[in-house]
Amino acid sequence: MTADSHQDGKESCKYKDALELHLQSSEAAVRQRTVIVLGHIGENAHPSHAAVVAKRFQDPEPTVFAATAVALARMGKPGAVALASGLQGGRSELEQQVICEALGRMADWRSAIEELPSLARCLQDEANTRRAAAEALCRLTFMGPAEALEVCPGLPQQLVLCLRDSEASSSLVGNATNLALVELRRLEGQTKVVQPDPRIDPKVHVTFLEVTKTDGASVTFSPLKFTLRDLIFRTSCMIEGTKTRLASAAAVKGAKAGAVKLGAAEAAASVMDGMVSLASKVADAAESPTAKAILPTATERTIKVDVTVDLIKELNVEEVDVKIKDFHTDVVVAEKVLGVKLVRNFVERAISAKASEVATRMARERTNRFMSRFQCCY
Repeated sequence: MTADSHQDGKESCKYKDALELHLQSSEAAVRQRTVIVLGHIGENAHPSHAAVVAKRFQDPEPTVFAATAVALARMGKPGAVALASGLQGGRSELEQQVICEALGRMADWRSAIEELPSLARCLQDEANTRRAAAEALCRLTFMGPAEALEVCPGLPQQLVLCLRDSEASSSLVGNATNLALVELRRLEGQTKVVQPDPRIDPKVHVTFLEVTKTDGASVTFSPLKFTLRDLIFRTSCMIEGTKTRLASAAAVKGAKAGAVKLGAAEAAASVMDGMVSLASKVADAAESPTAKAILPTATERTIKVDVTVDLIKELNVEEVDVKIKDFHTDVVVAEKVLGVKLVRNFVERAISAKASEVATRMARERTNRFMSRFQCCY
């Protein structure tokens, strides 16, 4: 906390009595506005403010209850503790859903994770509460898998049991599929440059033209990973490099694959490094001004590639694994340019890199989604 924010906290503390007085106003609009003000102070609020705000969970006005949950979700650790405490007692199903979602959307997800046991207990409640708790648990576990498993070692098994519960899981799985697709569609128009080994590999500019899904697309869960099945990526691949460099890359990659198949180890790896070095020198020589005057110098070739894939995200692994199930391109052109297998590999790498970025962003950008659902709270 900066000196300025610390000062803000002190100033906020000075006005605690006045704020508490407003929270007890007979007018619902005054109580609601006071909660909103405290929420906007957020993590800079004095620690005692969370307990003051949490008293509004007893408010008879639903809009004040919603504003209270939003405010506490912005108040860091004290807010997380107050939200978890709010799950105890005889809350209505709707109130429990609101509190579960508030915990799951906290910007300070580390503090929220400390309250996972309270969320896990909600997996025994009514169907809508179970669904809201499961969504919050999934999101927080995604944000900090190691921290979540430390707090709740049995959490993955609990989630799997919940997802087998048809009442609680049907909307959860459907929403997860649609949510993931919406996020992945943001890739449309973006380009990822892939060049695994700059010494020999050409630059392949993979542009995502369209992201869609088959009719059977779905999300499946297990204790350690989730899989998004049957996504379709339509791409345009611009391959940058002279024919000599592309031929060198294809030759070295082919030889390397053969060595791996034969079980080559350190000795073969040394030979491969030598081949890479030689291929790089040959390609560089071919691209010299003198050679370019003699050799064909087309340096850019574009091909369309459509793939159907499964995306697999494992706990504690940032990178998304891509399994290509169906691959469509102009095979003749692909073979002439670089080779179908290499083109496939480049597209796979591009999708993995971008999907990993999306997975990380999904977890972070969803922090404020809860806030927008309650217009009364702003």
